[in-house]
Amino acid sequence: MLLWPVLGVLLYTTFTQVPLTHLAPAFRDRRFLIALLTGNFILVPLIVGALVLLLPDDPAIRLGVLLVLLVPCTDWFISFTYLGGGNGARAIAAAPVLLIFQFVLLPVYIWLFMGDLAIELAVGSYLLPVFLD
Repeated sequence: MLLWPVLGVLLYTTFTQVPLTHLAPAFRDRRFLIALLTGNFILVPLIVGALVLLLPDDPAIRLGVLLVLLVPCTDWFISFTYLGGGNGARAIAAAPVLLIFQFVLLPVYIWLFMGDLAIELAVGSYLLPVFLD
């Protein structure tokens, strides 16, 4: 019950630490966006795919690893960028782009890595109701 308000406060405090006046240039930087999307949605899935081959042949373990590694936590990304002296405005500009691509591509990646078993796990477990709530 408190999850959404607490998450909102955490995201609010994260976003208020970075001046938002630099967001427009970050969205106009095509090299940045191409690197962001290439790294997150081409290179990372290839690495994760190789790592999944090293895991036990347990669907629950594989699904858990895929969920954690294929969709990194966006607010952590912003916080660590800021704490590491990176460009916080670009990290904030990247957040909605990353979230949209994660929502669209995560089911595709899980299906590619797990096949029809992923659909059975999603429908036959508690996973599907989480997305509908």
